[in-house]
Amino acid sequence: MEKVKIFLCQGCEISQKIDLEKLKKHFNSLAQVQSVEILAQLGDGAAREHLNGVEGALLFGACDERTHGSIFADLAGTNPHQLVNLRERCAWVHDADTGATDKAIRLLSMGLAELTTRNTHRNTQKHLTEWDLDLLHRVLVIGAGPAGLACARALAEQGIDVVLIEKSNRLGGTLRRTRTVWPSGEDSEKLLHRLYDGLQDKLHVTVYQETELVNLEESLHGYEVKLSNDAEEEVGAIVVATGMREVSGNLFEFEYRWRDRGKFRGPLAFEVKEGVHPFLLETAFWDAVMLRHEKPEERIVFFVPESVVLSEGFKEGAEKHNIEIIRGSIPGGVTGVMSLRPERKLRVIVKMPRRGTGVTGVTGWKGAHVKLGKLVGNLSENLAQALRIPQDTNGYLAQRRYRIRPRDVVHPGIFVVGGAHTPMPMEETINHAFVVAARIKALFDTKPKRLPGAQIDEEVCIGCGYCAAVCPYGAPILERTDTGHKARMSPRFCTLCGLCIAGCPVFAISDPVKSRESIKAQIDAWGKV
Repeated sequence: MEKVKIFLCQGCEISQKIDLEKLKKHFNSLAQVQSVEILAQLGDGAAREHLNGVEGALLFGACDERTHGSIFADLAGTNPHQLVNLRERCAWVHDADTGATDKAIRLLSMGLAELTTRNTHRNTQKHLTEWDLDLLHRVLVIGAGPAGLACARALAEQGIDVVLIEKSNRLGGTLRRTRTVWPSGEDSEKLLHRLYDGLQDKLHVTVYQETELVNLEESLHGYEVKLSNDAEEEVGAIVVATGMREVSGNLFEFEYRWRDRGKFRGPLAFEVKEGVHPFLLETAFWDAVMLRHEKPEERIVFFVPESVVLSEGFKEGAEKHNIEIIRGSIPGGVTGVMSLRPERKLRVIVKMPRRGTGVTGVTGWKGAHVKLGKLVGNLSENLAQALRIPQDTNGYLAQRRYRIRPRDVVHPGIFVVGGAHTPMPMEETINHAFVVAARIKALFDTKPKRLPGAQIDEEVCIGCGYCAAVCPYGAPILERTDTGHKARMSPRFCTLCGLCIAGCPVFAISDPVKSRESIKAQIDAWGKV
């Protein structure tokens, strides 16, 4: 194979943590390398102009295949190429003095080995094996909270058929539990009507209440789903808008009662727990400010543990609105008072719990007590597994790239939006839903091409389940057959990452693009450096 041209990107802290000149010197000394160039950015117009007309095998040292793979595929054109992720795998996880450069050399060596051992017929094979992802222009939206309603409305307004399901008997989600929208101050009930009115009669959205997804099967044009009300639908995309919920706290309950009853008697204590999510703390502060405007005479106090770091904006806002901040817990450990008027004094007497005090462990406190608990995603583990959605420990979409805004597309045709993605303000939730609707429309219109997934030889497979255990995308599925358990690969979910191929103990899995010789060459290249 002809010699390889290597292009290294300086952006995204790569040049700050990796000695690119050392990389250039090392690879220029190799016989299979024609040249090594260092460019300021590989994803901008200048790089496109620089690479215009370049021919031969190209090796890029830059960022992640999942976020920027299509960009580098366009840069390479018809030339064989390989993208090595130096950003997340080196610059973002290592310091300059902890092996970032050495690891970069190893990863680039693996990419070089893959290029030099690649089958010469790969380009022809790739063109022949790609298939159109021709999805049905119909969407299932799971969850009828603000994110689900906004996404369903935006999709329907673009002429896309929508099926909206909600497991409870009321639509609206968090809009039913809040009085106003933070931080705009818009009335929650008015926003709910703005999102829902006309959704069924004018936009013809099919709405099922007290309904859940019970079964999911892949189809040629998307997914065949079965619902708990015995309805069966075929859709081209699924939007997960299941929202979030509060655990071991009562802030949302307090907002709900405050709005519906219209009565509140202070004083009011917000008890902040360790590890509180910033979103919950900001929401509680917004409630406190709103109450202060309505009842300027009431006393409002935040009890905040020493371990919780408060922003300067929070402290300044508390002082501006005469909201007290006490460092410590309500039962004891109070170490100081902030944001008090000079003429006022705070007296907290810590004793054993007494009936009728309103706050456990504090005598003399006769008012409302709001606990700020923990926010967790509302997506059930079973549904997440069925949709192959990776979850973090709090039940939200697992963030693969916390340093940049992660893509909310988990797999082609599956989207996570709003509070199911991560806690976010209401306005951002609505905007997020509109963006997802636009992406679904683009997905339907462009008909993206896909390569087939890894191929499993059923006769060789022993059903050990290793492939299903190591795959981060949930592509391999173990199924019971007449001859025992066998693995089946989903081409829709498989990204050809190679983990199952490298680890299969009986070599039952093969890559339609990469040969075993290529994979072995990459492993050898890592060990030789």
